Amino acid sequence: MDQPLVAMISNVRLNLGKTSSSIKMEMARYQSDSFTTIETDQTITIGSPVYIGVKIDVGANTNLALQGIDCNLAATEDETGTFYPVVIKGCEAPDPLDAGGNVIYDVTDSHKFHFSFLGFSWSGVQDSEQQIWLSCKMNICEKTDDNDCKIDCSQPAQPVKRSITDETDDATKKISLGPFVLAPELDSDDQLVCNKEELGCSDMCGIDTTGAARCICPEGYFLIKDGKTCVGIQMVYNIFYSNEVVNSNDMEKEGFLGCIENITSK
Repeated sequence: MDQPLVAMISNVRLNLGKTSSSIKMEMARYQSDSFTTIETDQTITIGSPVYIGVKIDVGANTNLALQGIDCNLAATEDETGTFYPVVIKGCEAPDPLDAGGNVIYDVTDSHKFHFSFLGFSWSGVQDSEQQIWLSCKMNICEKTDDNDCKIDCSQPAQPVKRSITDETDDATKKISLGPFVLAPELDSDDQLVCNKEELGCSDMCGIDTTGAARCICPEGYFLIKDGKTCVGIQMVYNIFYSNEVVNSNDMEKEGFLGCIENITSK
């Protein structure tokens, strides 16, 4: 999947006393923990930080602050099935593999929320099918002083202050970003590699001319339609030559695709 990761923008309509206001909220991936340059590459590397920033454009409303409440990573866009928490009630969620894997950064601008997580892969999913979708529940808080909307993560979780309401009486807004995909595995010569065990290949695998990893067969063998299993040429002879059926269309009907050309085996 080769496409840019686009920053997500959501318009939040808030009731501010007797007036209402529309506020723009934006979530994007950044290149580093300086959070100055947006990263449009959707690929991630296992164990490397992924930097995420959320911000609101409040205009003249300087008394508003942005709070990150809950952020989760899911394997699907609709967030069904397995998910992994990064932020829980405004604080860093524990990473079961790395004690410091999830980080919330201190920012002087109360209109921004910055955090990062470490790249990972879902168990039991092929690398080519790995997707990670990020969604966050953000809260817009009305502050009377600099500490009014800060969440103290050194203490047990406290209820989140919600002194601003939108037109549905809830200042919590959800914003999402994705998908993130795994960066392709490269060998020491920066060439794409494949993993036949992960693909479930009976014999070997290779990278085809489109850059996709596939199962392939040794010379004299054919790949059947499961895309994984190679069968010997003798079986082809027994099935087809005995009946004088040797054209490629009939072979394809029976599930014999032939060996893939222009592939480098691994």
